[in-house]
Amino acid sequence: MTGKLNAWNSRNVSMAGRLTLVKSVLTSQVIHLLSALRVPKEILKLFDNKRKQFLWAANDVLTGGKCKVNWLRAARSKKGGGLGILHLGKFSRALRMRWLWKQCKKEIGQWLDSETPCTSTDKQLFAAATTIAIGNGENISFWESA
Repeated sequence: MTGKLNAWNSRNVSMAGRLTLVKSVLTSQVIHLLSALRVPKEILKLFDNKRKQFLWAANDVLTGGKCKVNWLRAARSKKGGGLGILHLGKFSRALRMRWLWKQCKKEIGQWLDSETPCTSTDKQLFAAATTIAIGNGENISFWESA
């Protein structure tokens, strides 16, 4: 991520351009990492700090006076009054939940046989948020379900 930031001459990019780069390029690099690994909160915080610094201060040092909006508010959806920047902590959990969903559906994939990056909290949240409806028995195999 830092390599991308150094290559861009952000002083010549408008605020809207920096927002677009943060949302598309910088965030997508992090998503690629989050899709396969459980990343500690400290690392997510470092990623957020880099994204925040590039958005508000270009490549300069970030001070409190340069921030136009609180980062938590900026990480809200546009409908929620934010800038539509992904909240990395929440999105990371959603990606880990997707691993559990794929295991539940018994999908076949290259990485699905390996150990999932899910925590016990992820598993408890998944169990609390999902239900299995048996119905007429044609869509679910009662004897093979866990």
